[in-house]
Amino acid sequence: MIKKLFLLLCCLSLTLPLAAQKQWYSVLKAWRSRGFQRQVDKVLRQQNQALPRRPSSFPKRAVSSVKELEERVAETYQQVKHLQQEHFPDLNEIPFETLQKPLQKTELFSLQQNEAAWVATQSMLRKINWLRALPKQGKNLLKKVRGEAALERLAQEASREKLVFLGEKHFCYNAHLVLLKFLDLLKQQNPNRRIVLFSEFLFLPEEGTKNASSLASYYRRVQAGQVPKLTRSEISMMQYAGLLFHHAVRSGIDVYPLEDPVQYRLLEKELPKDGDLMNRAIRARNKTWARVMRAKMAEIRQTNPDALFVVFAGMGHTSWAASGSLPKFFADEKSIVLEVSEEMPSRHNLLYPVWGKTDPFFAPHEELTLYFWTGKNARQLGRQAGFDYALVAPLILE
Repeated sequence: MIKKLFLLLCCLSLTLPLAAQKQWYSVLKAWRSRGFQRQVDKVLRQQNQALPRRPSSFPKRAVSSVKELEERVAETYQQVKHLQQEHFPDLNEIPFETLQKPLQKTELFSLQQNEAAWVATQSMLRKINWLRALPKQGKNLLKKVRGEAALERLAQEASREKLVFLGEKHFCYNAHLVLLKFLDLLKQQNPNRRIVLFSEFLFLPEEGTKNASSLASYYRRVQAGQVPKLTRSEISMMQYAGLLFHHAVRSGIDVYPLEDPVQYRLLEKELPKDGDLMNRAIRARNKTWARVMRAKMAEIRQTNPDALFVVFAGMGHTSWAASGSLPKFFADEKSIVLEVSEEMPSRHNLLYPVWGKTDPFFAPHEELTLYFWTGKNARQLGRQAGFDYALVAPLILE
């Protein structure tokens, strides 16, 4: 109906003088755009309203007995499984499926994990609905650059920001080698700017053990002086991403730790097998990391107000699509999220369930490729899909 009315008014406008035709056409175009957007918004509201509401069995109140805990864990487990199976026939298509995995064991952690899995799945489904409502599902808005130009473009884009999150899949060393080149370019393009790298798996000095009897009671207040800069002699080439950290320090990039060793041990002690990958553990570490970063960033900005901060961590921590991800703690900062992967784009984003695993985007790449969003809604597209930029390293680097 909107389209027919639009065409009719365009025909009637031909009787007007040329200048008036142009002005009237721009008005009609804006009106048509708003009309289509209203239709899209209406469909989205209907789709999102159709999603099940938060079950009453999730922990709004304390559990009074082991029997009640057993019943509520069993009930919430089935509710999450049903929600996920209804919308993801292939459960492997759920991004960060381990984070959203419901648990059956009769423990309070299971109940908390099931609630977190429900909330995260609901959030993903809303984002998926938004992406599916786009013309061509947004495929026409994702552009790419190949070869040497990919890193040049990425360094240029990152240089315009204040905070860059580098999300990676652990133990993909080709991706680390590509990031070495990226950091070099970043330093070359910003010779007079202080560049700071924060990283997962680098540990703060041991403190705060007095209240470290359990995760529930443990909390560490972080001050800037408790976050020391790493030297080359303190970085072991045998540690995770040791080559990357060592190269960064040698290049004049400051490297700082994010991990609280006490919290890390408590998480390993209290969580079930593979619990370090569960939503509660990821969120707990992200909260600590955010406090570490805030303290150090404030200190550094006193002498280097234009400093560029880079965060190196797993995609489960950095993706816009992940529940409670680290970038969401920095909504007041000008930041971007980069996904770095080997051979093909990561499936830990919401393009995977929307476009499907057979889409050419997810095919193996033989050349270094950078993907990025375009258009006036590029930032919003990144937050809905999970990444602002995606860098794919081939298995064989030149």
